[in-house]
Amino acid sequence: MSVLDRLSLNQATVNRLGLSEAVDLCVRHEIPAIGLWREPVADVGLPAAAARVKAAGLSVSSLCRSGFFTHADPGARRAAIADNRAAIAEAAALGADTLVIVLGWPGTREP
Repeated sequence: MSVLDRLSLNQATVNRLGLSEAVDLCVRHEIPAIGLWREPVADVGLPAAAARVKAAGLSVSSLCRSGFFTHADPGARRAAIADNRAAIAEAAALGADTLVIVLGWPGTREP
């Protein structure tokens, strides 16, 4: 096993490329894994994204991002929790090793 076997391209690095183009880039440069972002996955649909990555022979190193639990407003907090549950399901469907979670966001919690 080579150290390069753990190499992964984070989709944000090539954020002007769509999911399919980012996958093609990984294949072309023999990068074995891709770190996906939820928005581009949603753009093509979760099943299509999972199928595209699998067909290319890549693994999903991470899915970014989830979190933002620190809303002061109870309704916004409930929505964030629901979105996090969806992110967990998406990460599982993609076979992601990691779900990146940002716990809070500036200004989302009152002092």
